[in-house]
Amino acid sequence: MAGLVALLLRGPSGGQPAPEDSVAPAPSGLSFQFVDEATPTGQAVSWRTFWVLCWLPYDGASSYEVRTLPISGEGATASPIDLPDRCFRIEAAAGTSEPGAVIRDRAQLLAAKQRQLAVQVRAVVGAGRTDWSEPIAVGSGS
Repeated sequence: MAGLVALLLRGPSGGQPAPEDSVAPAPSGLSFQFVDEATPTGQAVSWRTFWVLCWLPYDGASSYEVRTLPISGEGATASPIDLPDRCFRIEAAAGTSEPGAVIRDRAQLLAAKQRQLAVQVRAVVGAGRTDWSEPIAVGSGS
């Protein structure tokens, strides 16, 4: 089986992997956090919550790629997004709420986002790419 995998990674020419061939396991140590911004606007609060996914440095990586995957059938990126660094930031929820309703409204929108969109990451190493990480739902966390 390992021989078959090696043959597939080398491609038909038996030489270096093609740019889309997997050269190694996916990046590890994926973690995420929320970054909140809020601005009082009269009787309400305008707020935005960003979901930030980071991962451990990948030995030999020149950059990273992220792709979004639809959980509900919509919203996938047509091609991977190139990233020079080890973190990806996306707006996960936003709104304008009464001051006492911000936490509830934020939680509802984040729960909905988790059912819509997931993210995967891989490292660019030389002329190849690593495997994609397992999908992580945008908005997951606490």
